[in-house]
Amino acid sequence: MKKALLLMAIAVMTATAALAQRTISGTVVEKETNEAVIQATVALLKSDSTLVANAVTNMSGQFKTTAPQDGNYILRVTYVGFKTYTRRISVEGGKPVALGTITISPDTKMLKNVEVVKNIAKVTTKDDTLIYNAGAYRTPEGSVIEELIKKLPGAEVSDDGTIKINGKTVQKIKVDGKEFMTGDTKTAIKNLPTSIVDRIKTYDEKSDLSRITGIDDGNEQMVLDFGLKQGMNRGMFANVDGGVGTERRYSGRGFGAIMKDDLRLMGFANANNTNDMGFGGGGGGGSDTHTTLKYSDFMARYPDSDIAYGIDVSRYQGDIDFNKVKAAGCEFVYLRAMIYNNNELGTDRKFEQYYADAKAAGLKIGVYYYSTDSTIEMLHEHTAELLKVLNGKQIDLPVAFDWESWWNFQKYKMSIVDINNLFYEFADIMAQNGYKTILYASKYYLEIIWDPAGYDVWLAHYVKQTSYEGDYSIWQTGSIGRIDGCSEDVDTDILFKSKYPEVFGTGSSGGDTGEGDVVG
Repeated sequence: MKKALLLMAIAVMTATAALAQRTISGTVVEKETNEAVIQATVALLKSDSTLVANAVTNMSGQFKTTAPQDGNYILRVTYVGFKTYTRRISVEGGKPVALGTITISPDTKMLKNVEVVKNIAKVTTKDDTLIYNAGAYRTPEGSVIEELIKKLPGAEVSDDGTIKINGKTVQKIKVDGKEFMTGDTKTAIKNLPTSIVDRIKTYDEKSDLSRITGIDDGNEQMVLDFGLKQGMNRGMFANVDGGVGTERRYSGRGFGAIMKDDLRLMGFANANNTNDMGFGGGGGGGSDTHTTLKYSDFMARYPDSDIAYGIDVSRYQGDIDFNKVKAAGCEFVYLRAMIYNNNELGTDRKFEQYYADAKAAGLKIGVYYYSTDSTIEMLHEHTAELLKVLNGKQIDLPVAFDWESWWNFQKYKMSIVDINNLFYEFADIMAQNGYKTILYASKYYLEIIWDPAGYDVWLAHYVKQTSYEGDYSIWQTGSIGRIDGCSEDVDTDILFKSKYPEVFGTGSSGGDTGEGDVVG
């Protein structure tokens, strides 16, 4: 047995050595720029010019080929627009031959009838904008702009599609100054063809919030803006790829776009059995699969005796078995009672059923009003209807004011003072009718817009540990919770029981409890 194993080991070593024998390798670069030459043809010829092996340079200009036997050969490198490079080499003793860097020069004879007007500048600057000349960077035929970006000075593209220019992350892709595939830079760079691009601009612009509200929040975002060649803003392009593998695995996807002046239509298709939800194209790919969080795992993140675990729901959660919800560890639920949106006021159509079932299950109940009110008069009218809906019901927790219509902030001609006064007025009306109030808001808007002025805060911040430094009573930690009794995702919330001793008792274990244990 030992002898057999020894013979097998010798055979493997011999085969490995044979694979490494007589390999010929090198790197092809341009003489003037010292840049790698991509897809140059490398041929290995006998002394009589008979072809025995060939190869093509990769993205780094590197190649590797193998001589069939020891002897003298001719290595020939060809690339359109460049002089043919030849070199005699000798392979001896079955050893590999490393040629190092091979430099090729432009073929001036091919250009003898061309008048050179000026040199192409690779990068120019205008104010705070960097402008790259796309024509100055060589990319393979049929490539997408991801390959072009990788060649830009100071640019980096990570495996997950994140783009950085001089260390700063690109947050938007634009085409001729207009947003292209908003929020999905990865798909954009893997589908837009390089051949239609004339120039690339990089610059900072104000954040979306600043442009929407007119309030300068001091934040800027890096933009990569692709200017198209003349006439290329009218037409269509597509990108299709596919593959099959073992275990009957398959994957196929397609991307198509039609552009005509200001009209841009894009479509995606994706079919696979590999759990891939991405639309990367161009040989790339994504796996942005929808991730959910089991409610038991959510509770395990925050083991604190002062914490009550809850959810908040609206009609979008469909039918809910609140007995199962409570059995899963949930102690309270916030229900959307009323919504004012698109100039329409209405009660959430699941509210009455949710309230009755949650109350019967023994859950503590809170309600929220989703508002887009822009005036005090409007607020008075709508809160009067809200109070009618709440009349006769036992609401255990503060009534939440949820205002998120930031895209209409300028349209409404509101100021920061105006929006805060709306909340204060809402809180006053609720207090006059025997209800406490809580302000629902994200960490971002709490830090730049809202002034809770001592009122309770329901923080929305989708992280494991929040960095919000203000006071809050409830924290909405995410929106992908899965709990028994509900087939849809739910928002997951934690509440500090010591904030509401009249509802949950003291909630104290005598030790170090409270927000500090959660936020880290």
